[in-house]
Amino acid sequence: MDSLHYRISKANFTIIKVMQAGECHLCFVCRKCETEYWQELKDYLFHDENEYTLTKSDFLIPEEVKDLLKQKERPVDVYLDYYRRNIMHERNIIVMLKGFSSSTPILLNYARNTNFYSGGGFYIRWNGVGIAVDPGYLFVQNLHDYGLSILDIDVVVITHEHIDHSSDMRIIDDLHYNVASHCSEKMIEWDEEQFLISRGRNKRHEIKWYMDSVTCEEAILLSMKESGFNNKFNRLFCINTADEDDSVLRDRFHGHAEIISTRNIEISQGIRMHVFRTAHEQYKKGDDKEYFLHTYGCAFECGQSNDEKRWIGYTSDTSVQEEFYSDMQEVLARCHIIIANISGIYQKDILFRRLKERHIGYYGCYKILYDIVTKKDYALKCFLLSEFSNQVSDIRFGVSKYLQEEINDLVKKNGEPAIRVLPTEIALTMDIHEFQTRCTICGKYSDQVHILRPHSENNKLQYICPECIYTSI
Repeated sequence: MDSLHYRISKANFTIIKVMQAGECHLCFVCRKCETEYWQELKDYLFHDENEYTLTKSDFLIPEEVKDLLKQKERPVDVYLDYYRRNIMHERNIIVMLKGFSSSTPILLNYARNTNFYSGGGFYIRWNGVGIAVDPGYLFVQNLHDYGLSILDIDVVVITHEHIDHSSDMRIIDDLHYNVASHCSEKMIEWDEEQFLISRGRNKRHEIKWYMDSVTCEEAILLSMKESGFNNKFNRLFCINTADEDDSVLRDRFHGHAEIISTRNIEISQGIRMHVFRTAHEQYKKGDDKEYFLHTYGCAFECGQSNDEKRWIGYTSDTSVQEEFYSDMQEVLARCHIIIANISGIYQKDILFRRLKERHIGYYGCYKILYDIVTKKDYALKCFLLSEFSNQVSDIRFGVSKYLQEEINDLVKKNGEPAIRVLPTEIALTMDIHEFQTRCTICGKYSDQVHILRPHSENNKLQYICPECIYTSI
């Protein structure tokens, strides 16, 4: 009886609470309350005593909790509203989104409790198609700081699985899933027979991923566990530069990724990617060292007509070893712009006495430029030095200046056109058509930018046009 008394009292308390609120005037709401009251009372009186249940009606939920259940503004709507206003419709550009060092900034950030030091990657926009390349540490943050959004990425290229080249791949995937699953556009097509525009089904935004086999395997594992890389919003491609038997990879990745063994890949309309093997990751084989063959570098051939075409080369991480160099040289020789990951330097490297084993270094950069310049009618306009090392100090400005002087001497001797050597920095923006650099201060593009040395170690480089040079000193 005590239990029954408690249940009746609880039901009475509920209806009394409503009456005390001054809401019981036999309106529709209160009649519904009365129905709920008798239903509650019935459940308490006649349900099985031995049955354990945690169910309860909507009527018993306090009003303040009901307020919490009401649909508020969704974070994805806030994101879309902000970046719809800031989305860029610029000319065709390259945007560097990497600080001077990709592997060590996390140490400095933790030591100094900041996010000032950044790794990252770079971004290419060509005719509205956005390509993110090697999205390392803080790439996504740098992308948004620049004013771009996740919907500005249509293709992601990852050349190898090292964390400084792939750490933000899961952030891109997760952010894209949250945004793309709530955002779609109507397919708009021109019907020539009816002579009108037809608006068809909704089109989801999709990202195409081109990855080495190790990174691809990680993405597929997440896809199989349904914890990432949903096939509604992603297409996965495995780049097989190792000349491994395709059937092995097809069996391993069956139904999840397409295997690509060709070195010439159409990644979007009017954009082709040419890949080559790199000499980067090593393993011991007896007393010798061998290179893993899944890592690669690439060049992006943008445009369809010869007059419009622009080639952008990317060395990724590699040593300039003879076994690998000829393929890389053949691709880079066609490029108008080359982005080279130089890494650290040392004395024998600067003196051309010994090539680095796993990175290009100064010797490798000079070798690439020398082999291009000594051939007639080269296309190269800009050589961008990226991914330095800060093991001793900030070497960007001095190394780039020294390489520029050596290349100037070489070019003058051969009577060939000048090549601009630039150290890269986050937000360095270059026009792909005109090979001009955007001024850090005024935002105008110029082919005569001056590079201002940082005021202190690890500070940011600035690219200043002639009109702003005196105001920035």
